[in-house]
Amino acid sequence: MRTSYLASLTLAALVCCTERAPPQSEAERTDSAGVEIVSNFRESESLPRYQTSTAPLLQISSENYFGPPLYRVTDVVPLPNGGLAVASAGSHSVLVFGPAGDFVRALGREGTGPGEFRTVGAVALVPPDSLVAFDYQLGRLTFFGPAGAVGRTLDVSEFLSSTGGFTQLHGVPDGFILEGEAGLDALGAEQTARGNAYSFRLDLLGDSIQAYGPFPGREVFRTDLLMGSLPFGAQLFSGTRGDRLVIGTADVPEIREFRPDGSIARIIRWPDHEREVTDERAGQYVDHLAEREPPGERLQAREVLVDVPNSAIAPAYHELIISSSGTVWVGNYPGPEALIPETPGPARSWLLLDADGLLAGSVTTPAGFTLMAVQDDRVYGAYRDDMGVESVRVYGLETR
Repeated sequence: MRTSYLASLTLAALVCCTERAPPQSEAERTDSAGVEIVSNFRESESLPRYQTSTAPLLQISSENYFGPPLYRVTDVVPLPNGGLAVASAGSHSVLVFGPAGDFVRALGREGTGPGEFRTVGAVALVPPDSLVAFDYQLGRLTFFGPAGAVGRTLDVSEFLSSTGGFTQLHGVPDGFILEGEAGLDALGAEQTARGNAYSFRLDLLGDSIQAYGPFPGREVFRTDLLMGSLPFGAQLFSGTRGDRLVIGTADVPEIREFRPDGSIARIIRWPDHEREVTDERAGQYVDHLAEREPPGERLQAREVLVDVPNSAIAPAYHELIISSSGTVWVGNYPGPEALIPETPGPARSWLLLDADGLLAGSVTTPAGFTLMAVQDDRVYGAYRDDMGVESVRVYGLETR
């Protein structure tokens, strides 16, 4: 998503620093065969620190409007008029809200016909005021006009087999990018694997303009009884900044920016931290999973779970969010417990990399909140309380 220097947070403490070249000790910029390499040396403890407002500026829950429920929220997109478009996979629709959180309309419903969905994995804005929703189960994009009318659908299923599993949707000036993750289909005879995934740039007609990759996708495992994402394993993350694709594999503290023609424009790196997964830590995760089972089944569950492999090194980060001004938010890895579906996650810390690739600060977001978008000095996402009830929240940003 987008461009500028570092004003993703339009906070004076950040803006005042945009004209200052960093000391050599803070970062180094080199060139390698036409690829710019930005190496950051500052530790996170030395960065300016920000946090979200104590109370949300806006909260939308199923209790305060009449319409399809907010259930399994997969995306939140700020709209030009100050409203929100919310992808609700559980209600098979995109819910549109006004600036004050007033319900405007639901786009789509369950089904396989025009304007219908099996699931809604992501939604993107098509300038100036249309929306496109992605259904990865049906393998298609559906366009909606500003008044909610169904425009057209694009079959993108031919690209999904190459992406190797669930795919994310990103908007770019000339169309869209489908980002593959690769998944369980990467498992052959191996117990663990990390398959290759591709990303594709499509124009507004659905034709492929450029392929990117392959990139290492999601680390997965299989035993005689179970299969899924590898505990403490890495996965692929992506976003867009202007017309560039930003890719992070999370195995090292590094992201890469790709030009529209597929070439690498820039590599951004920052200091690593201790990521070893000890036997004790892996055992804590097994205990956590076993305790989720009924008391009479916990011993048997533990016997099955101890055979599940895990990565010996945790990911360097988890998630990339690119703000409306081009600042990359890199989330800390919250642990596999927080990645269990429908589980409220812990408070998260995020490193901020400005549009020049320099470390510019850190932000803390609240427990239970899943960050999905950043625009100006506001963050947008889904919130899940201890009872599992979902809502959409918007927080402001403030200095700590």
